[in-house]
Amino acid sequence: MSSNPLPRHAWWLVLRAGLSGERPPGAALPQDVAHWHAPALNPSTVAAFHRHLGYGPETPVPLCLHYLSLQRAQLEWMLRPAFPHRVVGMVHMAQSITALAPWTLEAPFEVLLSARSEGKRNVRLNAELLQHGVPVVRAWSLYRPPREPGARPLRDRAPEPAPDTELQACWDLPANAGVAYAWMSGDANPIHLWPWTARRLGMAQPIIHGMHTMARCEAEWARAGGQALQHLELQFLRPLALPGWAALYGEPAAFEVFGPAGRCASGSAG
Repeated sequence: MSSNPLPRHAWWLVLRAGLSGERPPGAALPQDVAHWHAPALNPSTVAAFHRHLGYGPETPVPLCLHYLSLQRAQLEWMLRPAFPHRVVGMVHMAQSITALAPWTLEAPFEVLLSARSEGKRNVRLNAELLQHGVPVVRAWSLYRPPREPGARPLRDRAPEPAPDTELQACWDLPANAGVAYAWMSGDANPIHLWPWTARRLGMAQPIIHGMHTMARCEAEWARAGGQALQHLELQFLRPLALPGWAALYGEPAAFEVFGPAGRCASGSAG
């Protein structure tokens, strides 16, 4: 299996995605396993991620930190001519990340990535991160391709009331939260940045990154339990518009995240 260097930054990949055109309809997903190699994580990147998302000392290497590497692999994979969907407009529907063994900060790593169809339209990207040839992290991401031209518009759902379960944490999301996370993570999708860029992608206001929400949940549950999580899974149910707020309810085994528009995510942690 040939291996390529993992792109060091996501900004150029996001720009390429914005410049990419339509794909031929009806093409099948590639079935090969892609392989990248990367140097050890930069300590300054790890420290910046910690500060930005509010992690405590019980989480030296957050699970959600690995998505920064996974996203670069995913974008490069989806930008290949053989990928049958337009990259701009892909919606991140769900994410799962599991630690299989302790991560060594000083060691380089590899990324293996493959894809399969799930349901009628969705694409599931399966990944493993390896160190010294041993799987250390396993993850999958579920994406929904852009809607076909002329498709019936989605109807807005009425906000659900807050659940009866215990409120665990709440955090504010200022208007610049998407820009700040983009600078830190490299995830510069225009839908997260400014009102005018969000409107070009069909949103009245910018929305916070789903992985920002997932990382905040990880930080809160790890702090509450006094130890790093080994597994985290989240379904992204509704966008969180900026400015706004988010509230975490429930227990690690089954929790929900609410915002001003109602329930925006549900998941489990352990």
